[in-house]
Amino acid sequence: MPSSKVRQYLIIVVLVFAAWIVVSMSQTQTYRTPLRVEWYGYDSARYVVAHADTDISFNINSNGFKALHRWRVMRFSPLRLNAVSDTSYALVDVLAVAAQQYGASEIEQASANKTSLSLRLSERCRKAFAPDISAVSFSFADQFGISGEVSVIPDTVYLYGSQVSLDKIDRLPVHEVTFSSINKSGDYIIELEPVWKQFADVRPSDTKVRVRLNVEKYVEKRLNIPVTLSSEDTSLHVRLYPDNVTVALLVPMNEYKNVTSEMVEVQAVYSAEKSQLPLLVTRFPSNCRVKQLLPDEVEYVALKK
Repeated sequence: MPSSKVRQYLIIVVLVFAAWIVVSMSQTQTYRTPLRVEWYGYDSARYVVAHADTDISFNINSNGFKALHRWRVMRFSPLRLNAVSDTSYALVDVLAVAAQQYGASEIEQASANKTSLSLRLSERCRKAFAPDISAVSFSFADQFGISGEVSVIPDTVYLYGSQVSLDKIDRLPVHEVTFSSINKSGDYIIELEPVWKQFADVRPSDTKVRVRLNVEKYVEKRLNIPVTLSSEDTSLHVRLYPDNVTVALLVPMNEYKNVTSEMVEVQAVYSAEKSQLPLLVTRFPSNCRVKQLLPDEVEYVALKK
């Protein structure tokens, strides 16, 4: 047979085969599609899986072109079902999730080898810890400091596991770390020491905490404060020299006008063995710091009443 006729013959065969493929792929048939099921959303530290349906097979009616597209989309992508606690999905809900996930509306009319998919969880024992941040050091830029309380978020971290393992853990510290030259408010992320890794069955609710600092610029404010006397001997009349002293406070700049001398108290503790009495600032605003006391001792004259 001449080569040209062979070529023509082969072209006809290819065209016929291609036409047959197109016709076959255009016909509606039932395609079986097995899928792996993946559950997500639940707290795997808090719960252990007691039962989970991990597979399902769909029988989907469609033409071959749609079936080929689904195969390309679905072959490496498990069906992902959300569950935060014990959960059961009826088949109609499973099909709706699958149709949305894979972008194939024909799945909603499919049948399956199961009437539902379910997940059952069992809660582990747990133990609460207040994160220990004593290993963290904060140093501030000149004239800056903490204003108010230091917040730790979350303030409680749970460890989940067997009671035997949990009983062996008594504290949950953070990594030792230093933050320097702080001059503004902010949050500092700090890793927890992974003490749970000593036990194969223990899991944490969090692996890090956030320490929130409110930082203010501090300025010096000097106040003239009268000195009060503390003495167990009520028969004495004591005169102090001087009877007023200067207290230098470091005050948050935005509170400067609000801090007054009425908020501060200085006390001298009487002792007959001493020629001068030491002074102590016994009361001052919690958001302030005592920088200096001038003088820090006073002379006295004591007379019997």
